[in-house]
Amino acid sequence: MGSKTPEDHRRGPDSESSAGGAIDAVNPPRSAAASGLLHGSLEGQDKDGDDDDGDKVGLDLRSDGQSNKKAKSKKRKSNKKKTTKVPGGQQTNPLRVALDSLFHDQQYPQGEIVEYGTCNGNLQRTMAEGLRHIFIVNNLDDDFLDDYRKAAEVHRQVRQHAQTIAKPGIFMSELATEIEDGVRALTGHQDLETSNALKAGIRFPTGLCINNVAAHWNPTPGAKEVVLQYDDVLSVDFGVHVNGRIVDSAFTMAFNPVYDNLLAAVKAATKTGLNEAGIDARMDHISQAIQEVMESYEVELNRKIIPVKAVRNIWGHNILRYQIHRDKQVPFFKTKINQRI
Repeated sequence: MGSKTPEDHRRGPDSESSAGGAIDAVNPPRSAAASGLLHGSLEGQDKDGDDDDGDKVGLDLRSDGQSNKKAKSKKRKSNKKKTTKVPGGQQTNPLRVALDSLFHDQQYPQGEIVEYGTCNGNLQRTMAEGLRHIFIVNNLDDDFLDDYRKAAEVHRQVRQHAQTIAKPGIFMSELATEIEDGVRALTGHQDLETSNALKAGIRFPTGLCINNVAAHWNPTPGAKEVVLQYDDVLSVDFGVHVNGRIVDSAFTMAFNPVYDNLLAAVKAATKTGLNEAGIDARMDHISQAIQEVMESYEVELNRKIIPVKAVRNIWGHNILRYQIHRDKQVPFFKTKINQRI
């Protein structure tokens, strides 16, 4: 689904572009020297890039006033190429070391495990749902959980790297390339073939949305470059999958402090939705709680108080194996839905 940008938006994407078009750009990893992956001096040069002083010609003055030019001896450096090794257990910048090389035992971080609490009056139904959930979790194979944990760790490392380079002045195409190259490198799959892409890698084109573009915009190769500005609000959305187990997460960045309350509203609403979610939780109850927290915030722009409003045409959704959008929906506003988690 594409998002239309108003005509007065100075850097917006072309509104006539076809909806849902996926980028078919393949970016194989470059060599360490070409990509700037490994930092260090070049062969035959000092750290400052200059050659040694041994090749300079000196002037030796004799007492009789005559000069005798003597060339100082210069030790020839070996032309043998050296391989710069990355210390074990360390990631490079940009990200190019596969996650399997960092976690040799394949024991990926578990993340936060949230216990489900029985807080409503229907204890018998809740306990029954809870017992079924516990039974399913206890009978999951280790490969299932390892796939999710690996995808989550890849997403975490790429997300942290993206937050360090997403600064005013960067091209959106450059940011998208860094994110997608990082995912390919960490998963160890370059998506060059369909069979390889189904094993692990990027699940959908990286979404980079600025200001009033809410979701699902990504830079198109050959189109006019979009440059991030200081007053922009940037939303980054990308997904990682391992054997079809999808981890999808988005984050929002702003550089002008006037938008701090907007970011705080989003974080508080997201946390509220997570707290309200659980086994047998009603979607309409979660939606109402999200809206109440979201719209309790205000933003001051140009001495004008503007209330924060929840977006109504983009909903949360559940994810299944190899399927990013499924039937269960989580609106961000009060509504009547009979669905449950």
